[in-house]
Amino acid sequence: MPPTSGGNAQLWLLKCSGSNGHPLWSKQIGSGGNQFSEFFDETIDVSNNIYVAGTLPIGSGKFGCIKVDPDGTQGWVYSDVTGTARRICLEPGGNVILYGGSGSHWILSKIDATVWT
Repeated sequence: MPPTSGGNAQLWLLKCSGSNGHPLWSKQIGSGGNQFSEFFDETIDVSNNIYVAGTLPIGSGKFGCIKVDPDGTQGWVYSDVTGTARRICLEPGGNVILYGGSGSHWILSKIDATVWT
């Protein structure tokens, strides 16, 4: 993913062929008012869904993540308190764990896989 310079960044995803590295598709996530302020981490599940963690531009910036399917279609968006999600990981059952913070406060959030599909 390209680096951001802060504020109203857009996330670009590029899927390449595993055999030859040729691009299969590229997608822009975020335009207009629905953009990431910053993004920091990503992971992929066993179904090849992509999860990206960062700061969403809601209010003064919300700790959150988005899910993107294997074809690049944006799925759910999760946001919580003001802050930045800096790390993301998946549990074997599909739950998403986000870690980050805001100022001197640390945030650990678990997103239930049965709620966010």
